[in-house]
Amino acid sequence: MFSCSIPTRSSHLQTTIVITTHYIEEARQANVVGMMRFGRLLAEGHPDTLLEEYRRDTLEDVFLHLCMGDDTKEADKQGKRRKEKEEGEEEVGEAQGCQEGIEKKSQLH
Repeated sequence: MFSCSIPTRSSHLQTTIVITTHYIEEARQANVVGMMRFGRLLAEGHPDTLLEEYRRDTLEDVFLHLCMGDDTKEADKQGKRRKEKEEGEEEVGEAQGCQEGIEKKSQLH
C-alpha cells in the first residue's frame, strides 16, 4: 500500500491530503510517498529521491526491492524464533531427563 501527499491548490493553506493506492505509479505525482507492507513503513520520501536512492526505474521496482529485503529480515526473524523454540525444548528435555535420573537414584536408596 502506498500513502502519498498530493500537491494541490490548497497548499497555501498548509493542507495535507493523504491518498492510499495500490497503483504505484499513480503516486509519482505526490510530494511524499510512503511505502508500507503489513502495517510497517518501509520507505518514505519524494518519488524521485526514492528512485535515485534505490537505483530503480519505477516506484514499483523500488517497492519490490524493499519487499525482498523485508522478506529476508522476516525469514531471519522466523529462523531465530524457531531456533530459540528448539533450544527451549531441548532445555526442557534435558531438565526432564535430569529429574528422571534423580527419581531413579532416590528409588535405589
